[in-house]
Amino acid sequence: MLLAGTGVATQRSYIMIAVMFFAVIVDRPAISVRNLALAGVLILVLEPQSALQASFQMSFMAVLGLTAAFEYWSEARRSRDKDYVTYPWWGRLARGLAAGFAAAIATTVIAGTLSSIPAAYHFGRLAPYSVVANGLALPVISFIIMPMALVSMIAMPLGLEAWPLWIMGQGIDLMVWISDWVASLPGAYVVVPQESAAAAIVTALGAAILCLMRGPVRLAGVAVIAAGIVFGSLQRFPDLLIERTGAVAAFRNEAGALVPTPGRKGRFALEKWLLANGEETAPVGAAERPGWTCGANRCSAQVKGKQIAFLSNEPADCGGADIVIAAFPLRGACSQISLRIDRFDLWRRGAHAIRFEAGGPVVTTARGEAGERPWVLDPLPRREPFRKR
Repeated sequence: MLLAGTGVATQRSYIMIAVMFFAVIVDRPAISVRNLALAGVLILVLEPQSALQASFQMSFMAVLGLTAAFEYWSEARRSRDKDYVTYPWWGRLARGLAAGFAAAIATTVIAGTLSSIPAAYHFGRLAPYSVVANGLALPVISFIIMPMALVSMIAMPLGLEAWPLWIMGQGIDLMVWISDWVASLPGAYVVVPQESAAAAIVTALGAAILCLMRGPVRLAGVAVIAAGIVFGSLQRFPDLLIERTGAVAAFRNEAGALVPTPGRKGRFALEKWLLANGEETAPVGAAERPGWTCGANRCSAQVKGKQIAFLSNEPADCGGADIVIAAFPLRGACSQISLRIDRFDLWRRGAHAIRFEAGGPVVTTARGEAGERPWVLDPLPRREPFRKR
């Protein structure tokens, strides 16, 4: 752990392995969900903020699935009344290799499926070919890389580590080649629209019920997972997005694709918007979509019957606009417009999202979503220092 860094996943592995060794010493089950729960409690006591991190959620979801599957398999194996047949050595070897390969595939499927719940929420990407990649790479790791690493460690005091390290390096190159080859296949990763936190929580809760409950009750987890997926598919995305400095704005067209204002500013935010919208399009390609009509200092677009004016420079031209977005302070300009968002509004409240409802536009801001918390700072004029809420 000290060599690899004390990340959340590494801490979890360290705690669980330590508990497993202790369980072996006192003749208790080494692999159990209690082990995982203990690791989670210790990490959250030391670093409670890690509960919101993708590494914590993905690591614990994957190991939860693996531990539950191992417990279920162990119970089924103990309850089976089976007459075992004595095989010759080559039969036992073949069965062992087949069982190891099947276990590797099952591990990949289970861990990949459960970790995809937080992965889809945080990153908006899924890797459907992970089973293929791991199925090809695990034999290389098991039979070349790790054995040669052990041999090289033993041979180092004798100065004979060169050949084992060379073979290990060839195995690592082969593993990287497998990874690159699988990643180059069509559909190697899928971009999905980012689901809401509520939908992700419901889906994860269903997975936990499926893994932790016993008997027929655990099947209720399947229904909860399905409810979370349906809930996520019903999510409605904002109709208009505005970057926190006013560098770029984007609206959703009738096809559900984002159409940003022309230019090369705000590319980072635009990339995140496109990814959250489930699009693989680059910002340059998205900017070529029709929808904005631009002049010297103003771009205009019509979104759900509302005329949007995006002002990049002064003077402020607000004629005929229902909503005005300005990358500079409007001060008293465009005061007749009912909804105007200028550089000061963005500075105070952060990025804006607008949904057009029947009763009028609904505005959501990044600072409003952050809530009233001690660590959230309110920006003040330059003459005054930042103060806590």
